[in-house]
Amino acid sequence: MSDEPPETEDAPRPVAFISHHSSQEQTARHLKTILERNGITGWMAPDDIEPGVLFDKAIVDEVRQCDMIVLLFCAKSDQSDHVRRELTLAVDNKKMIYPVRLEDIDAEGLAYWLSGYQWVDWLDRRDATIQRLIDTIKIQAGDDVADGSAAHLPGGRKRAFGRRPTWLGGGAAVAIAALAAGWYLLGGEEDAEFKILAGSWTRELTAHAAVGAEDDTAAQALFASLDLESARGCIGAIESTNPGISFFDLDGRNNCSMEQFSPGDDSKMLAEFTCRPAVLDGATVTFALDVAPERNTKILADGNLTVRDSAGGQSLYEVEFHYFYSGKNC
Repeated sequence: MSDEPPETEDAPRPVAFISHHSSQEQTARHLKTILERNGITGWMAPDDIEPGVLFDKAIVDEVRQCDMIVLLFCAKSDQSDHVRRELTLAVDNKKMIYPVRLEDIDAEGLAYWLSGYQWVDWLDRRDATIQRLIDTIKIQAGDDVADGSAAHLPGGRKRAFGRRPTWLGGGAAVAIAALAAGWYLLGGEEDAEFKILAGSWTRELTAHAAVGAEDDTAAQALFASLDLESARGCIGAIESTNPGISFFDLDGRNNCSMEQFSPGDDSKMLAEFTCRPAVLDGATVTFALDVAPERNTKILADGNLTVRDSAGGQSLYEVEFHYFYSGKNC
């Protein structure tokens, strides 16, 4: 009888797609080495594209199959059409994006895609600095592997679904509250997340009124043009741990970006975000909403909506939305 231990299936390794400008190839390779050393599979072009495979097809396939995107951000990537397309594809496929800042600049060309994300600064290129990102990825992926949510990909490769992180000190995300309605607040006062059911959600505008005005005709026209009455969208398994702006703008029509999402009063969350819908021709709409679950399949969001036009004028409305869970299939 053999004394060798029985074969066990290797633990699934999370797969990180490294998005970068060609000027940062050496940095991308260095990051890939660090990831591999820490049990995370890194994938980057052109190194990991098989001979004979079309470059664009390889990129599209890998973004769809990977668990997360690690963006190496610099001035050139900020203006890169290739990087922009990778991020668009990542958002379309509901992938978590980890922006890593290589240069001390703010996003301009990629600002729309990166708004609302927490950044990791890697200006010094030291391994110890990027370890904060590594620790968070390992913790998030490890939690999902432990609860059995790993999936198998074609060709036998295993995928460990990660969760959107909250950056805390050493980079770990910790739960500080769990409400009976099925959502969770993660992080501290300035760094919070909420967790909802993955699947199809529907948003309905249940009440609105112009503040300080008897006639709400303008409000009616505004809400009709913004298509706020009803919207439906799909929240994926990874995204459900911290849906962010994708939850509040379910159909993605209003070009919104999150400005703040943090614990408020009475176990509620405070959500502040701005939308720039094309129908308003340059005007912006800012929401300040108190968000609270009524049950795990219904969430109430009420507060103020402010419209600011290009001339500096503004109008204030009170609004109330309900979000309803429609099931897992979407």
